[in-house]
Amino acid sequence: MIETIAFRNIIRKKKHSIIIFSLFALLIALFFMGNSLIAESGNGLKRSYRDNFTGDLVIRAPGTMDVSLFGALTPSFEEFYTMPVLQNVDEILSIIDESSEITHRTGLTYGAALLEMNGQRMPTPLFGVEGENYFSLFPDLNILEGESLKSGEHGVMLPLELYERISRESGKSISIADPVLLSIGGTRGFKIREVPLRGVFSYDTKDPQLDRIVICDMQTIQALNSLALSESNTEDIEEEEMEYLDEDLESLFSEDLFVNEDLFEADEKVSVGNVIGMRDELDNSDAASGDWHFILMRLEESVSLKSFSSSLGHLLEDAGLDLVIMDWKEAAGLSARMVFLLQILYNAGFALVLLAGGIAIVNILLISVFDRYSELGTLRAMGAEKIWISSLVLMENLFLACTGGLSGIGIAVLIINWINSLNIGIDNVLVQTLFGMTELHIGFHLNWALGSLLVSFILGLLASWIPVRKVLSIAPTAAQEKH
Repeated sequence: MIETIAFRNIIRKKKHSIIIFSLFALLIALFFMGNSLIAESGNGLKRSYRDNFTGDLVIRAPGTMDVSLFGALTPSFEEFYTMPVLQNVDEILSIIDESSEITHRTGLTYGAALLEMNGQRMPTPLFGVEGENYFSLFPDLNILEGESLKSGEHGVMLPLELYERISRESGKSISIADPVLLSIGGTRGFKIREVPLRGVFSYDTKDPQLDRIVICDMQTIQALNSLALSESNTEDIEEEEMEYLDEDLESLFSEDLFVNEDLFEADEKVSVGNVIGMRDELDNSDAASGDWHFILMRLEESVSLKSFSSSLGHLLEDAGLDLVIMDWKEAAGLSARMVFLLQILYNAGFALVLLAGGIAIVNILLISVFDRYSELGTLRAMGAEKIWISSLVLMENLFLACTGGLSGIGIAVLIINWINSLNIGIDNVLVQTLFGMTELHIGFHLNWALGSLLVSFILGLLASWIPVRKVLSIAPTAAQEKH
């Protein structure tokens, strides 16, 4: 019986009912569309960062500053901070390889050098990679020319933006196998490595940070980084070592320095070729035992990053390894944090819209209660209990809230489909990074549809709280006097 009366009251108060219904529909439509956009941006950020160059989790050595895959996060100190290398790499890998949740892992060494090609010079960040391991972790990398680096192979791969820039500014075409000079200098000297161009690549998403990364073989970047590491080495010289510095400079060239030539076999000749061969042998040594800055990992899709990171951290700690585990958001650096800041600002703005809409609904419901003041007071005078009257008002409001919410979801789906049909291009690079696409496409998210319906129900309850309290305060005598 109460349902029939509630429905009749909704029909009878058409004006108020339509306004309340429309407000709920509008708010829920905005809520559903907004969260669908946020869900798309979350997936887009994964495509931009996690699926392109960070993986799910990253292990690094502890340091004095917060770092990303691009070095120190403090811009003023970025050029002066030397990232610590990982120690006990083999032990770390043995622990990682025991986990069935990890599908891929690879080492990565970060560096920065002056790149010279076709007469063009520019500073560029370098990612030293393991070859096949790296490209199996990031299969979405598009190889446009040449091929990907192989393990033990020297060379670099240029991002498409940098490749086109060098070709455009030099006025010369670039071919695979063309020489590329990488150099790094400091107070203790400089190092230069010439390596061939192995390939040109691009990402599915646009990001200025990604467009600067030059992929390099691990051996070359470790050789370049050895100079930077020696620059930052400030260990004290032992007293025994100081004794060697007191020796006369000419004694370095005395006959005592040379060993008896009879100790050498006749076939053991020292030549330039032998020395170069030794250098190549050292450069081609196993990079797994070299100076890695990071270990990147890809997990099974069903694995929780937070819980797995915590359990892996305990395993490493139990093994006596002091390490830092970053998720893909931390590893992506400042540009990712800027995008997340935009996301927070959007959510904060939308929360204000919901608050304003909720206040408007409460005011309209209060006006509706005041209009029915005499009616509800008369029901009280006729013996209706407070719980019955409050249930009647609550049922009316929840019916309008839920039907308005369903309509809002339906309206939002129609608008989303219409937007998708327009094939709107995204020109802003930051927005491209946010959504991980160059053309706007918003998918349907069932979880947010159900969540929007739940929000409409909760909003209906909260908006009814003040009006119901007002109803319960109505005295029969006061209602009769007003009537």
